[in-house]
Amino acid sequence: MVNFFKGKRKESKLIPFKTIDSSLTVQERGSYAKALLENPVFKEIMEELRRDAIYLWEQTSADAVEQREFYWKHIKALNQIEGRVTRYANEALYQSVMERQAQ
Repeated sequence: MVNFFKGKRKESKLIPFKTIDSSLTVQERGSYAKALLENPVFKEIMEELRRDAIYLWEQTSADAVEQREFYWKHIKALNQIEGRVTRYANEALYQSVMERQAQ
């Protein structure tokens, strides 16, 4: 599983970290994120991966704890990816709204 967070827990929340010094603005990153979320191929891939992981998880026996945990973490990682992309899109939208209100 990919570790998206690093650092100490703060009030039971993980502190995200940035690994890439992006030269993209919030608006540019949000635009790319929105396009990705609306991309039918990306949607299909995410759905296939999620469906495959759920199917494999359901096929494991109850005592195959490590295997079941692996598939469960896979599903959670997919959710984190989708959540991060959605957050980038929402941050750009929020910034646009705030800029319009400031005018």
